[in-house]
Amino acid sequence: MFICGFILLRVSVAFLRGNSSSLSGTNWTDCSMNVSNAVRWIICFLYTIVVTVLSLIPSSDLPRFPIPHLDKIGHFGLYGLYALLLVWTLRIEAPSRRACFLVGLFCVGYGVAMEILQKTLCHSGRQLEIGDIVANTIGVVGAILFTDWYYRQGNAAAQTPADAGR
Repeated sequence: MFICGFILLRVSVAFLRGNSSSLSGTNWTDCSMNVSNAVRWIICFLYTIVVTVLSLIPSSDLPRFPIPHLDKIGHFGLYGLYALLLVWTLRIEAPSRRACFLVGLFCVGYGVAMEILQKTLCHSGRQLEIGDIVANTIGVVGAILFTDWYYRQGNAAAQTPADAGR
């Protein structure tokens, strides 16, 4: 499931960038992936496995802490980090709003899919919770807003006084 999602995300981002050459022929199989880019994809793939396992293991196997709403804080952080990791993996260096929207949509969709799978596959204390979906979404939106802010700050700092007058 998540392999198909990664392929769809890769194709969509290449399309949004206007880089149709990466979608055709030998460039698609190669994807111009150097070792650094391959390592990014491996890290992202492994993180996706971690998110999937944490989402689907029985709740009795998860540690218990006496902190209120720790579950929601975990969802916020887990999916926020997932969005940041995808932006980093896709090497979106000056992310457009469309590319960020696509990454966010993928992460939120994956979170919803995990909640649905909890309801349908897991019969040991796991269930679909709207609060978890909300926490996932807030984490993803926060990460996307942070990414947008971060790159705007970098562009503003890189701009010379002569460029500012243009």
